[in-house]
Amino acid sequence: VVHNQLEEYEEAIERYHKVADSKPDFAEVRYRLGIVYFIVERYEESIEALKETIRITPEHSEAHFNLSVAYDQAGDGKNSIIHMTVSELIFGQKGDVDRQNQCKEQLTQLYPKYNFTPEDFFLPPLSE
Repeated sequence: VVHNQLEEYEEAIERYHKVADSKPDFAEVRYRLGIVYFIVERYEESIEALKETIRITPEHSEAHFNLSVAYDQAGDGKNSIIHMTVSELIFGQKGDVDRQNQCKEQLTQLYPKYNFTPEDFFLPPLSE
């Protein structure tokens, strides 16, 4: 059963690559590619696909969230925290309180895991 699932994921990766090659600015296919790479534990490729999603659509909250999780799996705490924070902000702007709270919960776990505090990521307010 596991072998069949792996084959299906590999086929999905091939299909998504074909679409991505023919439509280079189609963010959603890159997002889905990043998710499939994550499922098969190809974290570096997942990170690259999710970063490309964000390059095309910077406000893609789910891409930031999943990029954070992929960075965490790859052991990159700093980037994991950065993208979870961005995801939290975007979910908040969208009014998605449930997802915003999930991000906050993730951050409470990420900061101590990587020996950071929120102050380590302080950014001055944007000028208006």
